[in-house]
Amino acid sequence: MKKKLLFSIVTIALLLFSNTSFSQTVNLGILESFEGYTGAGGVTNGAGATWTGDAGTNIGVISGFGAPPFFNGNTYNANAVTAQCRFDLFRLYIHLNDLFVDYPATHAAAFGGGETLTPGVYSIPAAGSLGTVLNLDGGGNPNAFFVIKFGGAMTVGAGATINLINGTKSSNVFFIADGAISVAANANLKGTLFSKLGAVGLGAGTVLEGRMLTMDGAIVTGVGTTVSPPPDACTILISCENNCSPAPAVDVLGVLSNYALYTNLGAVANTGTSGIDGNIGTNSGGVSGFESSIVIGDIHTADASTVQANIDLDNAYNSLMALPNTVPSDVGVFPVVLLAHPAAFGSVAPGGETINAGVYFINGAGSLGGTLVLDGQGDSNAIFVFKFAGAFSVAANAKMILINGARRCNVFWIGGAGAIGAISIGAGAVLKGTFLAHGGACGSGASTFLAGRQLSTGGAVNTYSGIVYNNPVCVTSKSLNAPTAPLAPTITTPVTVNPNGTLSVSGTAEAGSTVTVTFPD
Repeated sequence: MKKKLLFSIVTIALLLFSNTSFSQTVNLGILESFEGYTGAGGVTNGAGATWTGDAGTNIGVISGFGAPPFFNGNTYNANAVTAQCRFDLFRLYIHLNDLFVDYPATHAAAFGGGETLTPGVYSIPAAGSLGTVLNLDGGGNPNAFFVIKFGGAMTVGAGATINLINGTKSSNVFFIADGAISVAANANLKGTLFSKLGAVGLGAGTVLEGRMLTMDGAIVTGVGTTVSPPPDACTILISCENNCSPAPAVDVLGVLSNYALYTNLGAVANTGTSGIDGNIGTNSGGVSGFESSIVIGDIHTADASTVQANIDLDNAYNSLMALPNTVPSDVGVFPVVLLAHPAAFGSVAPGGETINAGVYFINGAGSLGGTLVLDGQGDSNAIFVFKFAGAFSVAANAKMILINGARRCNVFWIGGAGAIGAISIGAGAVLKGTFLAHGGACGSGASTFLAGRQLSTGGAVNTYSGIVYNNPVCVTSKSLNAPTAPLAPTITTPVTVNPNGTLSVSGTAEAGSTVTVTFPD
């Protein structure tokens, strides 16, 4: 009899490149056709308002959408489309927030007043505003982009105007707020208004060339508003690191590599709406508070996965503790050891503190504040392991930056190294790496943005309206308006048995086609 092997060219390509890091432009995927979308909240269109594009909510009520010419699009509510939108919105938020910040807290919280901005990412640590006139100057570069982030709410004054000059496109303009975005009457805006957690509301007579997006909050347009998506595709380059492969020295996590939040003993709890990309689990305790959150992964409590995770976490801790310390502590040591590092990492000075790879040991409690830059010096296997023989705390709004090959999967922070110690992460911190508390709690404050994990060998793990992710994959869904590609042909080709016992296949097939290989009897 003959045997057949059926495989896909696309599948082979995915297997070959599954551990690669590559760049693409921001892809809105299924969100591309939407003018407004919320993960949880109502969508209300004002009387006499003109809305072009789709409208959707995963949890909420849609109202005020009539027929053309005032509404040109479709509405989607609590279905497979809105569920996919929610995941893609979360990924979009990760990719935009992962962009390097060119202007960290160097601009006043108020934008406008006739000023002209040059391209880049602007970060305001608290609430901010936009008033009168703001000019966004692309400098003749059609790929110039402007991402303006607020650590709180954003307000736009009445009649405020955004002018795009010298090649700037509305598709490359994003205003991102941790809180609500409120626009007063008769504003004329360009760009996407993206609230992480809060409503997006437009005053009467406002004109918006852009989108309205929120993970959790209502979307409301006022009387006589006009809203439409950008006419061009976004061209902001992002890095999509899929399955970051750790250096051999720190390849210790086992099944925990699939987890974002886990404890061997204790509860895993969340407050507010968080975004978690990765599994959540406890081997002895409960998981609660994630009902309204976006979770891309599975939740495990005392099952086969957590039993293995329990073993792997203990092994990981022991393996990391066994790594020779290359940078010893200057705490409690006399005389002070050459090349020792103080218990406090980071700096509030311009540029922060930059350190090279190594295994750092602090003989007591330690902290991170300000900005810490981890320099891989061109080595993608450079490891950064920080051991604290006590509690470890991260200050509010502390930031970590990885440069020159440093990668998040090679960064570990251990509280309670050789002792018992909790890890406490302050609100608004932007961090990289795996945070492992030995025998203590591992908690993060409001709006933490962590590319890594929170783990504990014996304590509670808590999040608070934060973002924790271990696999920032690119958006691969398609726009609802994308043309349907014709089915690729199925090609059957014989396999030849060579005299030396090897097999060879002849024939050609385009990517995406299905190939059936027929083996001889």
